[in-house]
Amino acid sequence: MAIDALEELLYVLGGSVALWFAWRALEWGWLSPRRLGRALRAQGIRGTSYRFPDGDLKEGVRRLAAERAKSMPLQSHGISARVQPIVHDTVKEHGKISMIWNGPTPAVILGDPKLVREVLSNKFGHFKKADLPSRFTKLIGQGLPGHKGEKWAVHRKIINHAFLLEKLKRADTSSAMAVGTLLLQQPWTWLCFLGSFLALWWAWRVLESAWIIPRRLGPALQAQGLRGTVYRFPFGDLKEFARLAAAARAKPMQLSHDITPRVNRFYYDTIKEHGKISVTWFGPTPRVIVNDAKLVREILANKFGHFQKRKNTGIVSRLSRGLVSHEGEKWAAHRKIINPAFHVEKLKKMLPAFAACSNELITRWVGYVESNGRKEIDVWPEFQNLTGDVISRSAFGSSFSEGRRIFQLQSEQAKNIVKLINSLYLPGFRYL
Repeated sequence: MAIDALEELLYVLGGSVALWFAWRALEWGWLSPRRLGRALRAQGIRGTSYRFPDGDLKEGVRRLAAERAKSMPLQSHGISARVQPIVHDTVKEHGKISMIWNGPTPAVILGDPKLVREVLSNKFGHFKKADLPSRFTKLIGQGLPGHKGEKWAVHRKIINHAFLLEKLKRADTSSAMAVGTLLLQQPWTWLCFLGSFLALWWAWRVLESAWIIPRRLGPALQAQGLRGTVYRFPFGDLKEFARLAAAARAKPMQLSHDITPRVNRFYYDTIKEHGKISVTWFGPTPRVIVNDAKLVREILANKFGHFQKRKNTGIVSRLSRGLVSHEGEKWAAHRKIINPAFHVEKLKKMLPAFAACSNELITRWVGYVESNGRKEIDVWPEFQNLTGDVISRSAFGSSFSEGRRIFQLQSEQAKNIVKLINSLYLPGFRYL
């Protein structure tokens, strides 16, 4: 039950995180750009319309590639159309004060040198510099353009003397037209967009696998005449299965061969209520119970491939590699290898080994009997050991003690894995 509670908590947390990412992506990629666009136009700033999700980035790349594919005339100072074609065209169409969209972020273009100077000299802090990622500043340094506040004032004071008018007169410099572009950009925008997209994809996959597909499969199975339990989100019948199993095993069992109510109480009740062919839900996956021996034989003998074996993943697959888990050509190859070992003549030769193991078991049981002639024995581990001894003696011959040791190690490994799976749940553990 602790595992179920932990799984339910993880589902809730995962769904909450996915919804939060989805809302942030919607706000970042649609609501905020629409809101900013209306606010900028209300201030008289014209420009391009926002196109979800990359704004004018694709158009900018397309125009830049088209301009650079042309040859540039010599002795021409009109380089803005070649260097920044989308900015040049926007200024030409919408004026010196206009805007374009750098993804979902608006970029206000200022083509008036006086206004650029006023913006840069404004000390109210409205114009904020873009924060470069730390890896870039470590690689190329920050410098005066990247500093702010007191740090910027100190560096500006140091280099200010180099730009005095008398020193500039001595320098052989050429003047150039200053064009300032105010970019209201945020770092990591594409990384946030990618993370939001992955969160939306994951949320859709969870919704599809845990709700949409089970709701579609349930009516489809009922339409074929298969009755059974109703799917309950998100665990199906797992909680009820665990509850009935714990209740059945909490009571002592009477001496009887009718062990089904104790071994699998849930399946027993489902067959009793819905019939020998019925449906239960293992989480969001439906399981069809077939309790008719003739129909079971027909299903297993069917060679069309409709009945597929369960595919184990992770650590479980490392414990169950064999003929039982193989399919197709791999199963045929392994079956061909071991098939001669089960010929009637070879099985007759193994009878002495079977008899020796059985005699050892009976002799050991006789030694358990107390003076009153009675002794209660747990036959489950005894018959497990008998099976291992028979296989070891038949397969390994005289060195059957080595085979017995291998079976003991495998049994111990399987018990530890089952105990780990039932006591602790780690997300992604089944993929290891």
